[in-house]
Amino acid sequence: RARDYYWLAFNERKRAAQATGSLAQADRLCREALESARRAGDQRLTAQCLDLQTQIARDRASIALMAKEVLGSELGLYRRLGDKIGEANVMRRHGNSLRQEGKLDEARLALETSVKLQEAEHWDADLAWSRFDLASVRHAAGQIADAEKDYAASLELAKSKNDVYLTALIERDLARVCQAKGQAAEARKHLEASLHMFGEIVTNGRGDRLEAAQNELDEVRLHLERLKGAGASSR
Repeated sequence: RARDYYWLAFNERKRAAQATGSLAQADRLCREALESARRAGDQRLTAQCLDLQTQIARDRASIALMAKEVLGSELGLYRRLGDKIGEANVMRRHGNSLRQEGKLDEARLALETSVKLQEAEHWDADLAWSRFDLASVRHAAGQIADAEKDYAASLELAKSKNDVYLTALIERDLARVCQAKGQAAEARKHLEASLHMFGEIVTNGRGDRLEAAQNELDEVRLHLERLKGAGASSR
């Protein structure tokens, strides 16, 4: 189990370098692997996890530095042009960079701005993703009720766009919300829906999200197994 999480974290870091993954997700998976390796007494894997954790931290620091250098000039340009959608996109990227740094309050404000700009311009091309990012930040900050509302709004938009990958991500995260609320049965339903959709993407074998979907499929499967195991042990 620990090695499974290690490889999930390793692959997520690699995908983050290609702008298709998340360093925050890689860090979370690496921490799961590290805890499991320590519990198992696997010193070699523990060392590998610590090394990967260091690499992820360096990646996050580099991204934060680049984001600060670019943000001011790019944001100023879009504001001078009166390009609200360009401004919204910059604020979304800025919010996600702040999330990578763990600055959740600042990230939330940036993402709220992005969502408001897109809604004011009636621009729904990226709104589902922006809502999802905002929900993820609120979830990470422990704002479960607000996160659930944003996930619901994002889910509706994702379904209307037939974005199966995003829909599967939202179902995965709604499972975590349900777990936080002690709703194990509902969490299982969301995970099963997520597993099915990621499985469809992998089975079809097409699209730029294929590798990401495979990685997510493995993680959701592990999560579901853990949830079922916890349910069995409590009976």
